[in-house]
Amino acid sequence: MLEMTSVAAGVIRELMAGERPSAGLRLDFADGDLHVTRADAPEEGDEVVTARSGERVFVAPESADYLRNKVLDARTDRDGTPVFAVSDR
Repeated sequence: MLEMTSVAAGVIRELMAGERPSAGLRLDFADGDLHVTRADAPEEGDEVVTARSGERVFVAPESADYLRNKVLDARTDRDGTPVFAVSDR
């Protein structure tokens, strides 16, 4: 299962401030790129990953195999834009 760093959880917390408790970020790995979108709730078949502090990401079923045994990390660029990346454990 995908793991999430505490830094990624913090970035997600900031992005999702004010959203419903069921909301999270949806991850889809396609065409060699990680696509990150906001979602009100997981879609049918999504794998739900919850950080210890409660932040949630939803992994699209077609991306679950690729993202298994990976770690989601994040940083903020100079403009304050969040940048997400996955790496091997």
